[in-house]
Amino acid sequence: MIKGLFPSVEDILGKAVTSMLAIPEGILMLTVAIFLDACGLLLFILSFAGVGIPLSWMLDAGGIMIFGIWMVTRSILREVIKGVIGKTLGKTLKDHTGTEKTSTSTAKMKKGIQVAKKGVGRGLSLVRFGISTVIELIPFLGDIFPSWTLLVIFEIISGEIES
Repeated sequence: MIKGLFPSVEDILGKAVTSMLAIPEGILMLTVAIFLDACGLLLFILSFAGVGIPLSWMLDAGGIMIFGIWMVTRSILREVIKGVIGKTLGKTLKDHTGTEKTSTSTAKMKKGIQVAKKGVGRGLSLVRFGISTVIELIPFLGDIFPSWTLLVIFEIISGEIES
């Protein structure tokens, strides 16, 4: 397994159920993911009668749209919320004389590290989404493998670990 692609086992066990159930977004998206994976399993059974494969493609297209839009808006909304919080609390700390406590070079370095972390996080989310999409588009495998559910679990947990 590629290190950093998925959260470690300790991180998953530490935050899995409690963090997911504490976040309304987690409950909603996990419910949608479980529903889509359960429908896929039902379509797998129907595919032996020759009906499941065409319907499976429509289910996959719906899942790709739902989770693709969710992952894009989730990333954008997190940045907006962090920006509002940053403006509300103030961008720099000042001591009693009104001078900044951090030098400008240190502040630039911290900002550069934060930008790099955001880029890596978005890249890993894109990789996870790509893997789930490819698995779902493979006939029969996408029907029996719970890739949407695993995508939501890994995405929620990694988002909570980053923040």
